[in-house]
Amino acid sequence: MLVPGHPGAIPQRITPDGDIYGCYHDFDLMGSMFGFVRTRFGYDSLAAGGGELADPMQSVPMSMNNGATPGGRTIVGLWTDMMAGHTHGYVVQDGTFQSYDVPGSKSTSIWDINPAGDLVGTYVDSLGQHGFLQSANGSAPSSIDYPDAIATAAFGINPEGVIVGQYTDTARRVHGFIAVPAGID
Repeated sequence: MLVPGHPGAIPQRITPDGDIYGCYHDFDLMGSMFGFVRTRFGYDSLAAGGGELADPMQSVPMSMNNGATPGGRTIVGLWTDMMAGHTHGYVVQDGTFQSYDVPGSKSTSIWDINPAGDLVGTYVDSLGQHGFLQSANGSAPSSIDYPDAIATAAFGINPEGVIVGQYTDTARRVHGFIAVPAGID
């Protein structure tokens, strides 16, 4: 069992130092989804009300830890407000929780962060699903839309800023993509 006492776990990301980020579930799959991190020191989970990492029994339901900077100083993921039925991204930096939404979105999910603090993920607005890049410099997020696609998602970003994801074409076939910043070979 990846997370003791919980029958289901979805590991989402493993860091170079071996920390594993993801979510765990009880027997109902989506009704009890909690973000976790497994390190060589044990297990932690996102605390109720946002904030520090704490005992899994104090967790925010419907959350998933998707990635972290080296050393786990900044953790990113997604959480769902079950009352409103709205999914939000989040950033936990040095134990402080901050919800994140792409402006104008109906739903935002953060899927990865690189060591520089650049975030990637997906958001949904009135036009459909898009990938996004939120640079660490605080500028407005940039949409990522594969040409002629009906949906785009960004799932990973490496230290050089190369982004990987997927898009759905007009025939509803799913393809992968790699987006390389200008100036990188």
